[in-house]
Amino acid sequence: MTYKFIPDKYNRWMRLAKRDIDFAHHALKLEAYNIAAFHAHQAAEKALKALIEGSGESPMKTHVLTELLEQLNILGYEVPTNIKRCCMELEPHYSASRYPDLGPDPIKYYDEWLSKKLINCAESVIKYVEEMAKI
Repeated sequence: MTYKFIPDKYNRWMRLAKRDIDFAHHALKLEAYNIAAFHAHQAAEKALKALIEGSGESPMKTHVLTELLEQLNILGYEVPTNIKRCCMELEPHYSASRYPDLGPDPIKYYDEWLSKKLINCAESVIKYVEEMAKI
């Protein structure tokens, strides 16, 4: 689908997505693994919202990544399976990484392996969005 892409709106969100992924890496170095997981989720969320808004639509007011993928689908974007899976992987960590009453204690549950996995997923989402923004 062809859009009159709006770079300013895209860039507002994407700058924030890049800051979140940078902060996720920083938190990883500090061994603040739950914080790294949260910012990985936020980076993916903001990247998806960048593409939606850059395409001239208002992103849904949600933190649910799969809902944002549905919005992209409605806009005509083809979302590859690996990106869908990454979003499904990241989705629960918006809350679980911060609230001990939603499951295991986030400080005990998150480790380097999981945080790196989530950061890699977020980076894949960002890369996908950047590729779609060039079309």
